[in-house]
Amino acid sequence: MTPTVVVERAGSGGAEGRSHGPVVGGPAGRGPRPVRFGQAVVLTKLEVFVACQALADADRVLAAAGSDVERAGLAELFSLLERRLVRV
Repeated sequence: MTPTVVVERAGSGGAEGRSHGPVVGGPAGRGPRPVRFGQAVVLTKLEVFVACQALADADRVLAAAGSDVERAGLAELFSLLERRLVRV
């Protein structure tokens, strides 16, 4: 069995039935349709490791470029992901 990590979705904030996320192209002539997200995203430990490694690599590149504002945003994203990780 592959170990997994679950990233739980934050509360809906009363927006039941409405999507505030991305929109994808719908059938021809019908326009875009909203994307529906599940309550949780299940990732394997390897997927989480790869994602965290990519964030760390991006941080090093941004540090070398002197992009402090972007680094702050990256750190905020990493902290968000870290807070949402729960043991299964």
